[in-house]
Amino acid sequence: MFEWFDLTVYAFFATTIARHFFPPGNEQAAMLSTAVTFGVAFLMRPLGAVVFGLIGDRRGRKVALTLSFAIMAVGTAMIAFAPTFAMAGVWATVILVTGRLLQGFSASGEIGASLAWLVESSASRGQGVATGWLNLGVYSALLMGSLAALAVDGLMSPQDAQSWGWRLPFVFGLLIAPLGLYLRSHMGESPEFVSAAATRAPVVSRAALREAVVGILKLTALSGFASPVVYLILVFMPGYATQELGLPMALPRVSTFVACLVLVALVVPMGRLCDRVGSGSVMVVSCAIGTGLIVPLAWNLMRSPSLFSLLLLQCTLSACLAAYASSCGPLAVRLFPVSRRALGVGLGYNLGVIVFGAFAPFVTAWWTAATGHKMVIAWYVFAGGLISLLVALSLRTAERLPARAESIGPA
Repeated sequence: MFEWFDLTVYAFFATTIARHFFPPGNEQAAMLSTAVTFGVAFLMRPLGAVVFGLIGDRRGRKVALTLSFAIMAVGTAMIAFAPTFAMAGVWATVILVTGRLLQGFSASGEIGASLAWLVESSASRGQGVATGWLNLGVYSALLMGSLAALAVDGLMSPQDAQSWGWRLPFVFGLLIAPLGLYLRSHMGESPEFVSAAATRAPVVSRAALREAVVGILKLTALSGFASPVVYLILVFMPGYATQELGLPMALPRVSTFVACLVLVALVVPMGRLCDRVGSGSVMVVSCAIGTGLIVPLAWNLMRSPSLFSLLLLQCTLSACLAAYASSCGPLAVRLFPVSRRALGVGLGYNLGVIVFGAFAPFVTAWWTAATGHKMVIAWYVFAGGLISLLVALSLRTAERLPARAESIGPA
């Protein structure tokens, strides 16, 4: 939770950061530069997924998770204590960008190793709950980020908030670093990894490589539903509802906060449901419901913009996302053998975020401005959901197959 908080809190203070770390005199250029700096964290994700995936598959999940946490702490510290442009000139920008690069690099290595460790360390009937707890940490970061922004703006004077108050959430995120490093350095390795590592590594065949590539592509496609819901229906919606629908900013902020609460509250119970009825069934049903309802719910919002119609859209999609995200984890792990699991899951997930989520707000905003069609967001989510639904249907029987374990050789 704190690691993803360190990564996401940047977005809540983008305007202030733009004023402190880029040349003064051109507010628009500064904001564009800040947006680019936010985006470079996404561009680091494939690289981080490969590096930490290889470490996790060869040296162990524990080593990868401890290293990723340490790098996130370094990147966050660079942002928290970076000198401003007025103090250090272009070096201030360099420090800020480097901090964001390290944050993106670290976060990209978190999902593959974390998911592999959790599922491998859980009983077969508890893997959905384990995935739910992982998602609880990830999505709680959105709530913490919004609360941090509200606290800084509400408890400090505007001058102090703009001058130095924005640094406090980053410093707050660093407070967990000693405890986090202690816990991860003292955690046990997953039993499945230890068992596979005790035997000699087999020669990787062409068929095995092809199977790994197919697994990565399937996992990438599974992000077609989840990533647009997160970035368009939750993160991007307040600005969209204000600019395109004319709602006062307070309403979509309240609605988004409630929707995030729904998401966080349901991920673990939905994981328990997956353990009872099967992850494949929950994944297919939740994706089908969310994909089928996005267009009529969005049309209702466009026809009659209000807090109720916005809550109906965001909370419904959040409930579907909670079930979908908790069901994807156990099936995603089964796509790969132990020897390529951290790499396959991490790379597939991060590629999916880039393909379907990272640029979704920019693409839909440009498309809406070019066509004047306000339903672009809904059709984008619908298209991504269809792609995920097709893959989910093909994986529905995967939960009946035993997880593939193979030797990975000595570290």
